[in-house]
Amino acid sequence: MPSKKLVGLGLAERTVSSPEKSKPYLVEMTDFIHTVPWKIKTFLEEKYVKNGRSIAQIAEETLSSRAAVRDALIGFGIPLRKQGNPGLRPSQVPYGFRRSDGLLVLADSH
Repeated sequence: MPSKKLVGLGLAERTVSSPEKSKPYLVEMTDFIHTVPWKIKTFLEEKYVKNGRSIAQIAEETLSSRAAVRDALIGFGIPLRKQGNPGLRPSQVPYGFRRSDGLLVLADSH
């Protein structure tokens, strides 16, 4: 059967090894436009400036590369932090603190 195209719809036919020919059925196709969060200035300001997330954390959360997130920060004019400042995610958690969702918070006293 030759391929037929309809606007917004497509014909689909299942092929199997049985001799009976299967009935074609109509499938509706929906266009989905996804905007990645790191291309939205307010998202980056909230995560990077307000919440103190690192570029690596934002990249991991949005399933993007660090370079893409960094380029977006620069493109939006959001100032980058200096290298060497630990921010809110040092590698060694200080006494009296704990890590929650990747950030330092005060430990609960018992």
